[in-house]
Amino acid sequence: MVWLLSRGLRRAGHDVSVVATVEDGAMRAKFEALGAATHVLHKPSGVHLPTFGHMLRVLRRAKPTLVHTHHLGAYVYAAPAAAWLGVPHVHTEHSHEFYDTVRRRWLGRCMSSTSQVVSVSHEVAAHRAEVLGKPCVVVPNGVEGAPVALPERRHRRSLTLGVLGRLAAEKNVELAVRALSLLPEAELLIVGDGPERKALQTLTKRLGLQRRVHFAGWQRDARRWLRQMDLLLVPSKREGLPLAVLEALHEGVPFVGTPVGDLPALAALGAGLVTAPTPTCMATTIRRLLRQRPSSTSLQALAMERFHVDVMVDAYQRIYAEAA
Repeated sequence: MVWLLSRGLRRAGHDVSVVATVEDGAMRAKFEALGAATHVLHKPSGVHLPTFGHMLRVLRRAKPTLVHTHHLGAYVYAAPAAAWLGVPHVHTEHSHEFYDTVRRRWLGRCMSSTSQVVSVSHEVAAHRAEVLGKPCVVVPNGVEGAPVALPERRHRRSLTLGVLGRLAAEKNVELAVRALSLLPEAELLIVGDGPERKALQTLTKRLGLQRRVHFAGWQRDARRWLRQMDLLLVPSKREGLPLAVLEALHEGVPFVGTPVGDLPALAALGAGLVTAPTPTCMATTIRRLLRQRPSSTSLQALAMERFHVDVMVDAYQRIYAEAA
């Protein structure tokens, strides 16, 4: 999402610098290809006091006219630095499950006094208003898509289910693997990498699914892999408005997911179905969606109308102008 926003801002004539608080990775080359300056703070786990100074030094050198952060961790280090430098600050919240301690809820309430707060989904905004007592603006994530009709997928002998994203605990990919064990006619394509990959490979072997689960690793062109999928699975424990689902819509692929974030709202729009987070329920819901699968063209029309990157970039530029 940050890369798409950065590219849109570059096209609109803005200079962009990107700071990663924790680690380097493959996305850095994509940002630099845009002409964006990149910085990595290499923050260790937990609250790390030297990172406050490191962030301040990076911003002082970059001389931004506005700072935009994503997620609570980045806010903790960038908000004080932006305030120290007298720079306007916009902050985007992608989920709300991080507010699980008194200290984190206190930080959530502080945001509105230091920053213009934006959420990627109405579900996250409603949570902030109800639990933290702090309303915020909603700007849905947007992805790229061409306004062209997609051919309907023909029936295949083997059903290809897919997972797209970082293989981390909160993505709960184990649920998708266990659901596959109840669907002998299906294969599972896992596109992405992360700390849970080894455990998922071990589980796949233990369940005897090695021939039906395919680990593609991190891929630069996720759309190419989405086109191989009949359904996208989103078994996450927490989400806001996942980009993987929006990209799938642009490729005419519906989703089956857990009832987290704005996934129920997307399901109500006809983009897919939500299910209780058990293997049996997910397998049953997958079969149900196959029987009443929406057309690829209707899915892409929904994506173009509501979740296009140009709409997102324009909304953020208006927010930047107000904050400045």
